[in-house]
Amino acid sequence: MISPTSNAGQPNLWEGAQSSAAEDQLSRLKEELRMRDQEDSDRCDALLVKKVVKSDLFRKAKFITSQEQLDNCGPKKSVGAFVMSKLGVEDRTSVRKQFWGDHKDLVMDTLTKHRNTVIHQMKTKFWGKSTVTVEKNKGILDAV
Repeated sequence: MISPTSNAGQPNLWEGAQSSAAEDQLSRLKEELRMRDQEDSDRCDALLVKKVVKSDLFRKAKFITSQEQLDNCGPKKSVGAFVMSKLGVEDRTSVRKQFWGDHKDLVMDTLTKHRNTVIHQMKTKFWGKSTVTVEKNKGILDAV
């Protein structure tokens, strides 16, 4: 019978293989944790961006009329600069460009959805829930 133990003075190959497998498993677990932390961080960033857009940006701007307005994050009065100043994003150019590149579409989507929600709420308040019906076939609003 062959024993996994080594002779005196020789390295034990069995222990080396076990420690290598354990190190591989540990590195995979560390990578998985890092990925989960990054996903959690991204979710938190998205929630904060949505909150700033709904509570602060919507008061100042109801529409973003061009892609240039959205892409430009440099000037102090731009949409990107406003959102990043409210969130306290670092003043380093590379960090700001990376952050804005990741979140500018979210800002646009959130602003559009929030605007549509507010318009719907205003219509409901003005007309009332029971007096506005939408006919699906005709697409016409009828006041009852």
